[in-house]
Amino acid sequence: MRLVIAEDDLLLALCVREAVEEAGHYVVCCEPSAARVLQRAQEDGADLALVNISLNEGSTAGLKLAEDLKVQLAIPSIFVSGQRQDAMTAKRVALGYLPKPYTPDDLVASISVAEVLSQGGSPPPPAIPTCLELF
Repeated sequence: MRLVIAEDDLLLALCVREAVEEAGHYVVCCEPSAARVLQRAQEDGADLALVNISLNEGSTAGLKLAEDLKVQLAIPSIFVSGQRQDAMTAKRVALGYLPKPYTPDDLVASISVAEVLSQGGSPPPPAIPTCLELF
């Protein structure tokens, strides 16, 4: 899958990028700015966005980013954040919520679930990480 990653924690962003690339996915961009992620997604396209709710533009900038990606570009998102309550208020714009801290295995499995969902399928329950909350 082609991914955009919106993460303001530099170390975590690098770890996420490494994990998804090792799993065979292509990272279009990995940025701390909602505006930059949206711009790159418009320019280069993506299949999925991994979105932290808190970004450079503010503590809930990722919510607006996920909405813009969905409405403008039909790119689904998974919230990867410690802000569960905020994620729950924006269920309509994302596929699910993966709480921090998460493992690389949970992240990669969540991307696989998103891929199945985006193709109209239903992932079998054992394939869904227990920490991933689908909307």
